[in-house]
Amino acid sequence: MTEQASPQIGQTPLLGQEVRLARHPKGALTLDNFDLVEVDVPEPGPGAVLVRTDYIGLSVAYLEMMHADSQLPVTPWEVGWRLGAGTVGTVLRSNSTDLAEGDLVQGFTGWGEYSVGPAGARRR
Repeated sequence: MTEQASPQIGQTPLLGQEVRLARHPKGALTLDNFDLVEVDVPEPGPGAVLVRTDYIGLSVAYLEMMHADSQLPVTPWEVGWRLGAGTVGTVLRSNSTDLAEGDLVQGFTGWGEYSVGPAGARRR
């Protein structure tokens, strides 16, 4: 992975990292079940924000969602998908009047350094 300086509020990083499901677990969960992938970080469009992930929440339900035959009443995660999770992060760029750069927000953006999406999908 390419080393880059941590972006400041008001800046957009060029690249970020995210964790994706490499294969559905069979037995114990291992590092082989995950891929660490370098991805481009897009600019936020109108009404959207770029958030740096500061904290990721974990739940035992996420382990169940990694199994192809999950018994939860939600769609199991597919191989290649960015793993989901509740997160808390800092708004680095904002194209919304609802959230300002520097706001601390929560959302369900997953296992990645950065996320871009509608400001309305995050809460202060």
